[in-house]
Amino acid sequence: MILIYGKNKNLCRSAREIFLGMGYISEVADGGVMPETRHRGIVILGRDDAVFGREFVQKIRTGAAKIPIIAVREDLLRVADGVDAVFPCSLSVGHTVQEMGRIADARGCPRIGEYAAGELSAAVGKPIMLCGEAVEMTKAEGLILRTLLAVHPVGLSAEGIAALAFRAGREPSASGVRTHIAAINRRLRAVAGENILLSDSGRYSIKLRTREEITV
Repeated sequence: MILIYGKNKNLCRSAREIFLGMGYISEVADGGVMPETRHRGIVILGRDDAVFGREFVQKIRTGAAKIPIIAVREDLLRVADGVDAVFPCSLSVGHTVQEMGRIADARGCPRIGEYAAGELSAAVGKPIMLCGEAVEMTKAEGLILRTLLAVHPVGLSAEGIAALAFRAGREPSASGVRTHIAAINRRLRAVAGENILLSDSGRYSIKLRTREEITV
């Protein structure tokens, strides 16, 4: 998951929409949100020195020692210590994703867009795999599954899933998310013989046994 920082919230939301359109789960940092385990890349947007200042970047880096931090700013001027690369705003988001992948590989970090739990994996641009078998899913189903894998083992409410997995203004209702999850479970159950996405007190999470425990 990508964590986006910036003073201009409209710009941050636009970046999130672009990442999401490419299949990459991302969220805009609000207030003092710091990187967590689910974050595998950070993008800092804008040109405000309060955002690009050394203290700010170092504060982020304390919670993200190795993951890629890319600055995307309009002027290509001074960049604070701790940022791995700086690109102009006009640059394709795809280049930012590629650079994050290169840095992650060099440092032995997990790549953005590549998530797995047990025998289940859902990487951007690749088939969803369960116990070595490809499982067909719609784009919306794939985004929901990647979102739950991104926060695994922490669960999310239907509303939380809708907020992360869908573009602004296109979020389904909570009942719509539950319908998608029922479809995902149906597809995964054909391989695992049981539901994989389970609800506990209204929060959905992934529950998957090891290959040896699964009876197909």
